[in-house]
Amino acid sequence: MRTKPLVIAICSFSTFTDTDAVGQSTARFNAVKLTEATALSDRVITLNLVEKNNGVEVNWSANGPNDHTAFEIERSKDGMNFSRIASIPSSFKDNATYFYFDNNLPLTNIIYYRLRQCKVGNECLYSETKTLKITSQKFLKMYPLSNGNMFRVMYTANDASDVLMQLYKNNGSEVYREKRKVTAGLNEFDITIDALPRGLYILKVTEGDKFESRSFVK
Repeated sequence: MRTKPLVIAICSFSTFTDTDAVGQSTARFNAVKLTEATALSDRVITLNLVEKNNGVEVNWSANGPNDHTAFEIERSKDGMNFSRIASIPSSFKDNATYFYFDNNLPLTNIIYYRLRQCKVGNECLYSETKTLKITSQKFLKMYPLSNGNMFRVMYTANDASDVLMQLYKNNGSEVYREKRKVTAGLNEFDITIDALPRGLYILKVTEGDKFESRSFVK
């Protein structure tokens, strides 16, 4: 059952001045005009996020008064600074369901989404913000070079920063440690392993509070 819309009274004030025959002010009075507007909270939007196929499916349903022409999908990496990534036309139907697939994800483990709708007069409505932790994106890749004594590290960074690269034996002992500067996007490094005995190793790359690891056999 739909609840009765919340009605807001909007007051507008006008001031009038009366004058006599010689132009002198004789009286001042205010007129108050009351109008009504349906609160934006009467528009209900249910937003859902699903990670699939190396992307994010954004789906939502909307019910309540619908005089908005489109849904704008906004995305953020920090939950504060949002940018529009798509605009989906409204069907103008109550309880309609909409879908959008975001296959151009930013370089981050957590993504924030919200919907925005605006009327012609720039009266805007936002949905709640939803958060999704991305598990399919791989920021760290590695492969051996032809001589077998070196391997190449390919690391995708969120921003320009320093990363810590560590190499461990399978018993947990550290055999290599180095700090590297990275730029936003893809970075490549070569690491020499000719002095290491044969066995299983784990490479760990740490950037801020985020890290990834990969194992390899020499």
